[in-house]
Amino acid sequence: MDTRLLRVLLPPNFEGDVDALWSAYSAEEAAPNPYGFVTWLFHQGDLPGKAARAALTSGRAVLTVSGDTTRVLELADGPHLQPLGVIGRGAMGEVVVVHDRALRRTVALKRTLAGSDASAQERAAFLIEAQITAQLDHPGIVSVHGFESDDGQMAYTMQLVHGSTLEDVITEAHRASQEPQAGLVDRALDERLHMFLAVADAMAYAHERGVVHRDLKPENIMVASHGEVMVMDWGIARLVPSEIGNDPIRIVGTPIYMSPEQAYGAPFGLLPASDQYSLGLILYELVSLQRANPGDEPLACIQAARKGHTEPLQPPPGASKVRPELAAIIGKATARKPSQRYPDVAALAEDLRRFLRDEEVVAAPDEGVRKLERWVSHHRELTLLIGIGLVLLLILTGAGLTALSKARLAEAERQALLREEALRQLGAISTRQVRKLDAQLHNYEAVVAGMTYAAEEALTRPGPLDVPLFGVDADFTPEDLAPSSFYDVGVSLSTLDLNIATGVPRAAVEEQLHRLNSLTPTLRSALVRGSGVPSTQDPMAALGPLRSDGMPLVWTYIATEAGVIANYPGTDGGYPEGYDHREQSWYQVATDVDGPVWNMLGVDESDMGLLLTVSEGLHGTSGEFLGVAALDVAFPYLIENFLDAPELEDITESFLVGEDGMIIVRSSEAKNAFELTAYEPKPFPYLDELPREGLASRAAGWHKFTTDEGVMEIVWKPLEAVPWWYVVIGEREALFDRATELLAKPTE
Repeated sequence: MDTRLLRVLLPPNFEGDVDALWSAYSAEEAAPNPYGFVTWLFHQGDLPGKAARAALTSGRAVLTVSGDTTRVLELADGPHLQPLGVIGRGAMGEVVVVHDRALRRTVALKRTLAGSDASAQERAAFLIEAQITAQLDHPGIVSVHGFESDDGQMAYTMQLVHGSTLEDVITEAHRASQEPQAGLVDRALDERLHMFLAVADAMAYAHERGVVHRDLKPENIMVASHGEVMVMDWGIARLVPSEIGNDPIRIVGTPIYMSPEQAYGAPFGLLPASDQYSLGLILYELVSLQRANPGDEPLACIQAARKGHTEPLQPPPGASKVRPELAAIIGKATARKPSQRYPDVAALAEDLRRFLRDEEVVAAPDEGVRKLERWVSHHRELTLLIGIGLVLLLILTGAGLTALSKARLAEAERQALLREEALRQLGAISTRQVRKLDAQLHNYEAVVAGMTYAAEEALTRPGPLDVPLFGVDADFTPEDLAPSSFYDVGVSLSTLDLNIATGVPRAAVEEQLHRLNSLTPTLRSALVRGSGVPSTQDPMAALGPLRSDGMPLVWTYIATEAGVIANYPGTDGGYPEGYDHREQSWYQVATDVDGPVWNMLGVDESDMGLLLTVSEGLHGTSGEFLGVAALDVAFPYLIENFLDAPELEDITESFLVGEDGMIIVRSSEAKNAFELTAYEPKPFPYLDELPREGLASRAAGWHKFTTDEGVMEIVWKPLEAVPWWYVVIGEREALFDRATELLAKPTE
C-alpha cells in the first residue's frame, strides 16, 4: 500500500508517522484497508473521534483491488462487513459505517439497537422499514444494497451518503445571514429552493407508490458532496392504508415538524397530505432560516402543531422581503385542514417552479395590476415597441387635433384613470372586508382549539365528586341564576349546565359529568375571549351585557360520545324532549375531521335564531374519539360588523354565497337573523355573473352586467376560513362615484 495515498483520508494537520502507523496496523489486521486504518488510529488515540468520523463520511476514496479470488470466496463464509464507527443513533436503531471486505468499499449499515433481543413487533417494524426503503428506486432516496442477518441481529446495508444535512445547510445560511453581502443572501435562497424541489420530487415519487415518510425534517435530508439531495431515515414510514378507518395511530415523529393530524395521532396522519405539511414547514425554514413551529418543549410543539400554528414568516437579515407568492405557497402547504392544501406534493413542487419562473402561482392568482405587471415583465421588447408605437401615434394624432379635441382626449384619459382607480378602490374595500371576516373566523377557530385541548385534558383526569351539578341535580340551583332578556331563560354566569342524552343512564356517565363540570372556567373564558374582550379584563367582569344584550359568542359547549353535553352559560332552559347531541350535524361533522370544521348555518335549538357553529373533535391520549368541542357565533353580529362595508352599505347589497351557489345570507335580510325559526338557503340570483368555471375556482374578480335596474357592478372574493364567497353588487355609476369620492378624501 502506498501510504502517500492515505493522506487523502487523513486531516491536513495530521502529524503522525503514517508509514510506521500503517505497518503497525497491518501487523494486527489480516486484511488491512484504508478505512479500517482510520478506525484503528481513533482507537489508538492518534486521531480524534470527530476527525475519524469526518474521514469515514467524507467521500474521499482510496481505491484498492485484489486478484485473490480465493480470499474473496472465503469471506462469503464469514463476516464480510467490518464495523468502523457509529455515525447516527435513534430510539430503535443505529447507523454504522462498515467496510465491505469483499468489494473493498465503505457503506452504511443500519441495525436494531436491541439486536437479537428485539421483540417481534420491533423486528417487524425494522423489516418494513428495510423493505420500503429498498423498493423506492429514486435518485432522491438513499439506495439499499442488501439485507443482513446474523444470530438474530437484523440489519441492512445502504449507500453511504457523503455530504451534509439540510439542517447543516440552514445553520450555515443563518450564520452567513448575520454578515450579509449585497445580493448573496437572495441567491443563496434560490439554491435552497432548488434543494427543496429535489426533496419534493422524491416525496412525490414515494407518495405515488403509496408510502408516507412521517418524519420529514432537515436532519433527515442529506445534501451530497456532488449536489444530490436525498431523503433519509424511513424508520417510521408506512404504506398508505387502502381505507381510512377510525382506528387511532400513535403520535410518532418529530414534534416541531408534525402536521396537525399527526399531532392528534389521527388516521389521517397516514396520508400524503401530512407529509406535505411537514414539507411546508421545511420550506418555511429554508426561506426564513427560522423554525415555523414556535414551541420550545415537545408538548408545546405538539400543542402548536395541533392548532396548525406557525410564526409569522420573515426574511433573514440582509434578504429581500418574502414575496407574497412564496408566502402563499408555504401557507397553502401548511394549511391546517388537509383539504385546503395542494392536491399532492407534485402540485406543490410545480407551484414553486412557477414561482421560480416568475409565473402566476396557484396559491396566489394574479389580480388586476399584478397581471399587467407580470405580462410586461415577460414581454419587455413587445411592451417597448407598443410604447413607442403609442407615442408615435399620439404625436401624429396630436398634430392634427384642435385644442378642443386635445381637451376631450385628456378628459377621456382622466376619466379612464379615475375608473381604473375606482375599481381598485372597490377591490381594496371588498378585500378588507374579507380579511376582517376571515380573521374573525380564524379567531373563533383558535378559541375552539383551546377548548379542545382543555377538554381532552379534563376527560382524562378525575373531577371533584362532591360538587353539585347544575342541570342534572334537580335540587341544585346556582345562587346567581337570574332571568335573561337575551336568552329568555334563567342564566347563571358562575357555572355551566349539564345534560344527558336520552336513553343514557346517569350512573354510566357520573364520573364524566364531574370531569366536564370542572371546565366552567374554560368555557367562560372562551366565550369572553372569543367575543373580543381584552385578555387583561377579568372574565367575570366582562360578562355584564351577557344577560341583556348578549355577546358575539352565544354558546360554548363540550359534548361527549358517552352522551353528556356541557354548556356555558348555564341556563335552566334545557333541551327539547328526546334530544341527543350525537345526532346533530355540528357534532357529526367533527367526528372524522381533525381540526376546526365549520357547520353550515342553522337555527338554534334554544330559539336563539341563526347561529354559525365551529366544532372540533376531541381525542384521548391514544387517539380515540371522545367527543366534540364547539361554539356558536351569533350570525347577526357577523352580518352587522363584517358583511357591509361602511363606505358602501347605502348603495350596495352584500352576500355570502356557498360553493353550491346558494345564499348563506344577504345584507338586506340581516335583521331577521335573530327571529328565524327555520332556515332554507335560496339560489344566488346572479350566479351566471360569477366565474364560468364555478365557485370552486376560488379566484377573485369583478365585472359589469346589465339588469332591468340598469348597469351593475359585481365584485367577488373567496373567504379562506369557510368555503364561501363574499359578493357585493351595486349600480355601476353610483359605485364609481362613491369610490371617486373616497379617493379624493385626504388620508388620515
